[in-house]
Formats: sequence, structure tokens, C-alpha cells
Amino acid sequence: MSNLSTSATSENRFGSNREHRIAALRSIEELNGLTDEELRWIANAGTERSVQDGELIFSQGAPPCHLLFILKGEIAIKRHTSSPVTVFTGRSGRITGKTPFSRIGQWNADGRAAGNVWLLEIHEDQFPALLTAIPSMTERVVRVLIDRNREYTKAEEQIGKLAALSKLAGNLAHELNNPASAARSAALNLSQNHELAKNDARYQFSLKLQNQAALDRFILELDALRLRIRSVSHAKKSTPPGELEDVLSDWLRGKGLQEAWKLAPILAEAEVSIPELQEFLAAVPSQLQPLALHDLLQTVMQDAAIASVFQASERIFRIVAAVKDYSYLDRQPLQRVDIAKALDNVLMMF
Repeated sequence: MSNLSTSATSENRFGSNREHRIAALRSIEELNGLTDEELRWIANAGTERSVQDGELIFSQGAPPCHLLFILKGEIAIKRHTSSPVTVFTGRSGRITGKTPFSRIGQWNADGRAAGNVWLLEIHEDQFPALLTAIPSMTERVVRVLIDRNREYTKAEEQIGKLAALSKLAGNLAHELNNPASAARSAALNLSQNHELAKNDARYQFSLKLQNQAALDRFILELDALRLRIRSVSHAKKSTPPGELEDVLSDWLRGKGLQEAWKLAPILAEAEVSIPELQEFLAAVPSQLQPLALHDLLQTVMQDAAIASVFQASERIFRIVAAVKDYSYLDRQPLQRVDIAKALDNVLMMF
């Protein structure tokens, strides 16, 4: 071990003492099992480097000259490609840079500090002395090379997936947003026209009722039922839907509504009771009640159709937005994200 005592030494440029460096080196997984003397050799041979958040540590195309021990912080590594994806992040407790036996001639990506970074660098001129002083470093750096290749391969696969997803998101936005917008506009127009159609209903009933007060009450009760049905709650039902539906169907048929089987499920879902229906028909003469119930059926079915178009178009927008948000997530190497929203987007796609 005489080489350890004669190894090159370097001053700490940023004021941290040698023991701090040794303590930080102990946190590096690839150095597990080294003796204190071997760790001290690395600490003495290396040169400290402090890098501020966002600063460039190495640049793509430049020749690498150092083995880098990341003592603190992270390095976001990204290639100069059309892809916005960060290849991977070198973090505290890892080794990167040029290693002995590596044939790399130039950096194949940029490395920037993600937060403040504390490095220890060993120049390639010292590699022979490193391997002589610490023989086990041969096996250790080979493992580093294997792990790094695995990380790059995995990252490249992820880049390919995200690139395909980005293309899909662009196609989805182009192909689906336009028809979805048209559907939403059409639903809005239907809704507005439906509100105007009440005047026609008022006219038809006024011809038969010839009683403006009774007609006004009918329209008022009709709107109340429409609002009730629109705001159907998902709370626990007090009456089993099937049982209530059967009761309502029998009552509606008794009132002369031939399409009772269509209206009963809608009313049962909204838990509309028979007393409420009786209140709805209170101002309507018995001979006109089938017509009033038929108008109720047509009204709520049109409301449901309009709501369905709205919901379907909004779902299209949400799916497109979720795919875009997911595929564009890595526009920056590191950024703040809303975890709950990100999970919602993933679930939306599934």
C-alpha cells in the first residue's frame, strides 16, 4: 500500500476539509467496502468542484477528462435532440464521467446542476495510479459502466415511448378537438333552442287549457322536475330503484301514458315520488294529463340527450388534455408538478 502514501494531493478549493470528503465518499454505493486509507487516497487525489443550480457541468461534444464522484446534489443529463426528455439524472452517491477502460471520446449529453452540486473529480492522468492504489476499482468501474449503459438504454426506450405519445397527443388534438368543439357548440344551441321551445309548449297547452294561470303553474312545475332530474344525486337511495320504477310505471300507465316504460326509469333514478307527480299535474285537467306527462317525457329525454353530448365532448377534451399533459411532462429537465393531477391524467388514459 505504499502507493497510498505517495499519492498526489490537492487543495480543497472551497474550504471543506478532507474528512468531509471522506464522509461523503462513504455514501457512494460503488465504493462500499473500501478501507479508510483507500477512501483517503481518493479524497486526496481528487479536486473538489462546487456547481450552482442550473450551471453547466459538462457539455455534449466536449472530451471528458474526469471521473466524477457526486458527493451532493443531482446532475440532470440531457442530449441535444428534438426530444425534450432528460436522459437520466445522476444523483448523490453515484459515480459518473469518464472511467478507466471507457472508450468514450466525447460527452454524448449536457449535464447541468439540478440544485447545488458538490463534486470530486479525478483526472484521467491519475487513472493508472488509482487502479494501482485501489485494485478493486477495476471491478467497481466495470459495474459503473454496465449500470450506466442500462440506464441509458432504459432512458432511450422511455424517450421513444414519450415521442410516440407526443405524436399521438398531437393527432388527438387535431382530430378530436375540432369535432368535439362542434358537438359542444351544437349541444349549446340545442339547449338554447330547447329553452325557446317552451313558448311552443305554452302555445299548445294554452289552446287546450284556455287558462293562463294553469299553464304558468304547469310550466313552473315542469321546470322544477327538470331541475330535480338534472341534479340526480349518487347518494344512497331510500327506495330500491327497481321497486320505485315499478310503482311509478304502474301509476303512469294508470294516467294514460303509453310510454310509461320510458319515463318511469328516469323518474325513479331522480327519486321523484308519486305525490310530486300529483303536484305537477294539479293544475292540469284529467283529460290532458296524458299529454302533460308525454310533454314531460319528451322534455327530460331531450335534456338527457343534450347533457350526454356535453359530457361526451367534455370527456374528449379531458382525454386529449391528459395525454398532452403526460407526453409533454418532460419539457424541462426538472420542474414542479401537481402529483394528484398527474395521477388523474394517467387514470384518465387507462
